[in-house]
Order: sequence, then C-alpha cells, then structure tokens
Amino acid sequence: MKDQPLFLIPARVGSKRIPHKNFMPCGGGASLVQRTIDLATALDAGTVVLSTDHPLIQPGGPVLLSHRPSRLATDEAQMADVVRDVIKRFQGDPIILLEPTAALRTAAHIASGLFLYEMNMATSVVSVVKEQDGWGTRDGTFYIFRRSNLAAYGNVYGPQCLMVEIPQEESLSVDEPEDWERAERLLASSSPPPAPPPSLPSHP
Repeated sequence: MKDQPLFLIPARVGSKRIPHKNFMPCGGGASLVQRTIDLATALDAGTVVLSTDHPLIQPGGPVLLSHRPSRLATDEAQMADVVRDVIKRFQGDPIILLEPTAALRTAAHIASGLFLYEMNMATSVVSVVKEQDGWGTRDGTFYIFRRSNLAAYGNVYGPQCLMVEIPQEESLSVDEPEDWERAERLLASSSPPPAPPPSLPSHP
C-alpha cells in the first residue's frame, strides 16, 4: 500500500523582525499559518501536522498538533531537527515541508513538485527562483523529501535533489517588514480564505 504524504507546517511564535508574523491576520484575512493549513487540507492527500510552540493552540479539526520543545523554537534551531522531532511521532512519506512565510504558495506549486518527485523517484524536490546568473536559489515555497533522508544522508535532500522553478512574481518569503507589506497588498487583492477557527488564535 502506498504511503500517504506528511504535510509538515513549522510555525514558531518568535520572530524578531516581524513579531508573531506567522499568527497575525495578513491581507485582511487569515494568518499565514491558517492559509497554509487551508491549502494543505484542501489537497486532501495526506496527514497535516502543525509544529509550533504557540501556547494557546489546541488540537482540532483535520490538523494534528506537534508541540515543539523550547530548544527547537529558537533562532539557532535547525529545521532538520524540527523534522526529526515530528517524524518520531507521525507517519507519512514523503514529507512535504510548507513554511507559512511562503505567502504566495498555491496548490499548483505543490502539485508540480509532487509530480516531479513521483515520476523521477527523486530523493527530494525543492522550489527555486532563477537568479540573473541563471542559477536557482531555494525560495521556500515547498520542500518535498523522503522520510528516510535524514537517517540515510544526514540532510533532507539526499543525492538526487530536483528543482521546480517558481516565477519571481509568485515567490515571496516574508522575512522583513517590506515583505509583510507586499504580502498584505497581494493577498488583500485575492479572494480571502475562511477566517481562522477558534482553535488557532491570531496572536498570543
């Protein structure tokens, strides 16, 4: 029987440049976390797990909750260690890592990555944007990788990492205040998703 994917949404509370950015309403609608949850659950293709240190979020609905220990909720924490923490408790393969800060991500982006992953039996597929020199830079829209990669290779990528190019205008990682402002403008002009449920507060 074919394994079902594990959608992993990592969302810690702390952010120095944009406090609580993952959980604040953005673009006049839902938070970045809720938008990511809505997208993952709408795909109806596997288990969705939210890894967070938010003290007010409770389990509920189609999303499983992984309480992140404080040592994995710092600026110095490595995403690979967050992944290890989650896959110890939840099943699913491949892992589809969806960072909430990828504000313009769509279902089509994820579908294109999964298609490439499955058709080529890759160890991983990542999204990239093409730079002026022609090289692709990981943009964080998605990471798809085998569950066994960390144990086998010590990283999530493995030896056969393929790339899906994301157009510049569809790529946005909310890291700086100006990124947040751009996300607000672009998301406000699109159809707003449903409001966050009571189990996912918009701020601590």
